[in-house]
Amino acid sequence: MDDEIINKLIQREAPKIIQSMRDGLLMLSEDLKIVFANSAFYENFKVAPDETIGRYIYDLGNGQWNIPALRDLLEKTLSNDQEFHEFKIRHDFPNIGLKVMLLNGIKIKANGYMTLLVISDITNMEKVHQALKESFETLEKMNKYMVGRENKMVELKSEIADLKEKLMAALKVVKE
Repeated sequence: MDDEIINKLIQREAPKIIQSMRDGLLMLSEDLKIVFANSAFYENFKVAPDETIGRYIYDLGNGQWNIPALRDLLEKTLSNDQEFHEFKIRHDFPNIGLKVMLLNGIKIKANGYMTLLVISDITNMEKVHQALKESFETLEKMNKYMVGRENKMVELKSEIADLKEKLMAALKVVKE
C-alpha cells in the first residue's frame, strides 16, 4: 500500500481506532476543557459524556480531577510545548476508589492547539506487583528459615556422629 492510501484509511478509520483503545483518551482545548473522550475513559472512570464534554478537566467529577500533580503536569509541561510520557499518578477517587494511572500527553495543532491526554489505568497491575513483592518477601523469609534449619540439621548430625564415636569408644572400653 502506498502512503496516500494508508493516510486516507487512517483518517476514515480514526474514530474506530480511538474508540477501540483500552486506555482512556481525552482531547483538551487550549484552556483545558474536554472536547472529546473515548469510551474507555468513560468506562474506566465511571463518567458519562454529558458530565464530561465541555468541562474543565479539573472540574470533572465534582472536582475529583483537581489533582495537584496533574495540574502541575499540564500547566508546566504543556505550556512549554513539551510532551510527557508515563507520568505516574495515584489518586483516590471518591466514587471509584484508588486508581494508579500512567499519563502520556502531547500538544497538537488543530484549530489552535489541543492536548491529547492518554490515561492508562494500571491499578490492577500495581496490585499484582505488590502481591508478587509480598510473596517474594515471604519466600525470602522462608528460605532463610529453611537454610537455618538445614544448618542446624548439619550441626546435629555432626553432634550425633561425635556422640556415636564417644559411645563406641565407651563400649570398647567396657568390653575390654
